[in-house]
Amino acid sequence: MSYFAMNEVRRIRSSHHARYMGLLTAVFAVGQIMGPPVVGAIFARQVNSDSAFALALGIASITLVVGAVILVAMIVMFPARVHHRPQER
Repeated sequence: MSYFAMNEVRRIRSSHHARYMGLLTAVFAVGQIMGPPVVGAIFARQVNSDSAFALALGIASITLVVGAVILVAMIVMFPARVHHRPQER
């Protein structure tokens, strides 16, 4: 997902893509840091580990789908600009 998002950033904001890639990396890092404590809280509040895993994986799946929807929205909102070169004769 991050790979596709970085490609979209390069395509949409080619002149400042490094800045946006840094922001994307920082947001990804925040998600990686927040994941284990959130799963720990889920496990602390569930009766058994099966339901805790199911809930944690469900939340992760929903998050992935939301990210994919945002990526598709970016592609639709900012279509690729095709530059045609004049043909040489």
